[in-house]
Amino acid sequence: FWSETLWQLAPALTIFDGARFSTGPSLTYVRGFAEEVGAPIIGVHLVASPDALADRRAGRGSNQSPTWIKGATTGAANFARKIGATEIVADDAGAVFRQVRDLIAKAAE
Repeated sequence: FWSETLWQLAPALTIFDGARFSTGPSLTYVRGFAEEVGAPIIGVHLVASPDALADRRAGRGSNQSPTWIKGATTGAANFARKIGATEIVADDAGAVFRQVRDLIAKAAE
């Protein structure tokens, strides 16, 4: 769907977010497609302090299992390492936006 539909709408930037895309087959496909069209792949791993994460979960009434949280955190960190992602601490949304914008601008040079 992405390569047939969304890529045509916004070829300059595509953002994949979440565990659904952090799989080996997804990465293989995206790397192949990026190579075919000459596009860079930029990995950004957004992290936050344990206190900020707890506050966010409490704010939305989350009751996620600590075991699930640990597994998801480990999976994200492993995938980020695999793609050479830049880690950005996401405690301040404005700072995150600027850092991600700067990474994209640098890749576009």
